[in-house]
Amino acid sequence: MRVVDLQRLFLLAAIWGASFIFFRIIAPVLGAIWTAEFRTLIAGIALLIFVLLTKTKLELKERWQWYMVAGVLNGGIPYALIAFAELHLSASLAAILNATSPLWGALIGAIFFKEIFNLAKGIGLILGVVGVIVLVGWSPLEPGLQTALSVGAMLGATLCYGIAANLAKAKLKGASPLGSSVTSQLASSLFLVILMPLEWVTCCAYKVKSVLNQPSHQTQLTAALSLVPDVTFASRPTRTVLALDSNHALSPPKP
Repeated sequence: MRVVDLQRLFLLAAIWGASFIFFRIIAPVLGAIWTAEFRTLIAGIALLIFVLLTKTKLELKERWQWYMVAGVLNGGIPYALIAFAELHLSASLAAILNATSPLWGALIGAIFFKEIFNLAKGIGLILGVVGVIVLVGWSPLEPGLQTALSVGAMLGATLCYGIAANLAKAKLKGASPLGSSVTSQLASSLFLVILMPLEWVTCCAYKVKSVLNQPSHQTQLTAALSLVPDVTFASRPTRTVLALDSNHALSPPKP
């Protein structure tokens, strides 16, 4: 390998690693899906401008279906999952979990695409899994559902990368790298727009949870339980008003 190639490799690694820091900073402010949307949209527009200036052929007529599939699996879904995971995980841990991408790629290639899986790949796969387990095990993670969901989201993102890599090798062989990049980014952006309502629902749920978690905040909930006739207090089979005190315990109203 030439020195210039090695320099390019380190530069690419630095840029890719820095993206996890940006995710960690921006995702809590914009939300997971909006963060992923801006990443793909800005990249897609920038690449499209370059394509128009250089008049590069994109081969859309022949490959547009697989461009879109590659875009969703290699950008839309994993970017949203990574942004969600980094709402609760550190950037360094997210980068460590992202290193499982080659492991998924090797497994999926061997199982579904008849890739050669020799002893060297098997040893590398085992060492990679052990390394990820050790590094994650040493991380100061609080056990719980939120941590499990965040780690699962990162692994889901790397699984998408593994699928996309094998699909690209099988279906986009010989395609223009620039054409594949620009169309996949724009397809990812379009896919994420469809998921925007999910971001709104998640945001509303988070705000409600934040309000309810305030110890000094008292909330009064009025519920008409006419649809549940067997729920009564003080032998009154009528509508019952439930009060939620500062400790968030439901109790019947005082007579």
